[in-house]
Order: sequence, then structure tokens, then C-alpha cells
Amino acid sequence: AGYDRAREMGYVYNSTTFDNVFGATPPALGVVWLGGSAPGVVTIPCRSFQTYDTTDHTNYPVTAQRSYLYLQGKDAVGDPLHALGNKNEPVTTYRFDGDPVAGSGWLDDHSLDKRILLGSGPLTLPPGESVEFTIAIVVGQGANHLASVTDLRRLADVARYLASTDFEPAPYVDLPRELELTNGQPFQLHMAAFDPDGDPLTSLTADLSTLPEGHGARFDVAAGLAGG
Repeated sequence: AGYDRAREMGYVYNSTTFDNVFGATPPALGVVWLGGSAPGVVTIPCRSFQTYDTTDHTNYPVTAQRSYLYLQGKDAVGDPLHALGNKNEPVTTYRFDGDPVAGSGWLDDHSLDKRILLGSGPLTLPPGESVEFTIAIVVGQGANHLASVTDLRRLADVARYLASTDFEPAPYVDLPRELELTNGQPFQLHMAAFDPDGDPLTSLTADLSTLPEGHGARFDVAAGLAGG
């Protein structure tokens, strides 16, 4: 299991390259926190991520108190979590927030039947008031177990985009989140677009008019599309 802090997504994925059910292409499943609203609160972020497995009876949240500790991003006895699972590191409320694709950061190294828990708050509500949360459950599948995590991230971005449009299925443009650039050297920016409804896209355009004079930028489209 793991947590993607940039996308506010808790997820589970296969720990090995082969799965008895899905073979060499096991999917990954994510729960994307899209926000919440309550009286007097504009946005409610995800505040914690915890995971546990069904075989660990010592830490399984069998009581309301233990469940509440997990929702606060603490361990089963109420002690704080520390980055990388090291008490010499800063306190955190997000377990396993590393990057399994890059093999970096705090990663889950126990392959078991996992459960995940995303928490928020605390919130104070007047009598009769309610709070609403919006989440998306996404399933990604790539060429292997880690490629499925990469696909999961793409779908999480799509889910957040749809939430920002009040779930109107407008065409979505997929761009890299960051680029490595060398001063004075040309670079290529690859982008893709699709319609969440499944309708075909027949044209793709880009407005380069606001770029500095002499920028040398060029917009090319794939075969079969009109562009400019």
C-alpha cells in the first residue's frame, strides 16, 4: 500500500511482477480524496493515511479508539508516525508516502492482504449540520505492477480534473507535471488529450501567440488529427 501526497491518493498495488489472477499485468487500485465541504470550511484536505493487514491482530483496528488513532495518522497505541519509519525523522501522518515506481522514500515492504484508511478533520459541526466528502475510486493497469501505479496516477489526475468541472465530461489534456530543462537547449513537451465520454477527438490546437518573440516553438499533432 502507499500514499501519493501530491494527488491525495491512497492506493494498493501488487508487490511482485506476477499475480495468480491477473498474470503479468496486475492492476492497482486507488482512492482519490477530491475534497469535502462543511459549514464555514471551504475545503477539507486529506489529513492522514494509514494501512494495516488482516493478519496483524496486534495492530488491527478492532476498537473505536484504535480506529480513531489511525484516522489521526498515529499508530495503534497512539504514538506518532515518523517519516521512513525512523523515530529520528520528522513526525508525519502519512504512512508509506514514497514512490514505488522510482523505488524511493518510505515504501511498504510487507506483501500481505492490505487495508487502507484515509482521514480528515477534526471538524466541529453545529447540531443538524452535515459534512460532504467527494472521493474517486480508480483502477489502473499497465504492462507490469509498477506501470499500473503509473497508470493509476494518470487516472487520479483525470478524476481531479473532472471534479474541478463539476463532473462535466469536457476533453482532458494530459501534460507532464514537471520537466527537466537545460538553459539554451531546445526541448519537447509531449501532450495527449481524450474525451472522458469516449467521443473521438478530431482536432487539437495550441495558442503560441503569447510566447516571447523568437521563441522558435512549433506545435505538431499526431497523424489523423487537424491542428494549428
